[in-house]
Amino acid sequence: MIDTVRSPARNDALISLLRDMQQDPFGNRQLMQWQGMAVDAVLATIDRLAQQLVALAPPTQQSADADVFQVRADTRRRQCHVEQCRELAAQMVFASMQHLDDPQWDPLASTANTEPPVANPSLLVALLELARHPE
Repeated sequence: MIDTVRSPARNDALISLLRDMQQDPFGNRQLMQWQGMAVDAVLATIDRLAQQLVALAPPTQQSADADVFQVRADTRRRQCHVEQCRELAAQMVFASMQHLDDPQWDPLASTANTEPPVANPSLLVALLELARHPE
């Protein structure tokens, strides 16, 4: 059974262990695999969420007499919408990961008056951070 209760001291110990793994050739190889798996899982989640957001948009109707410029403009608008959905999906996934250990977090609450990011990230966030900033 996986222990889902995380304390700052436990997170610090796990992050320290991950940093130590970077120094060991075998450990580093294992760490790189874990990082790849974490990144793949996050990207797959973002992709699925972005697809769901895109699907929520009402379909656009092309008129029979639409010219090339109208079709291009509609295509650009759809592409812009897809990119905005992907950006929103990424923000949603990363906000959720950042607050993974916070049962009080309300994703629908305004972010204007919230606390700064959690000082002790989850293990998944730590893996992603190590992948982004190897030491």
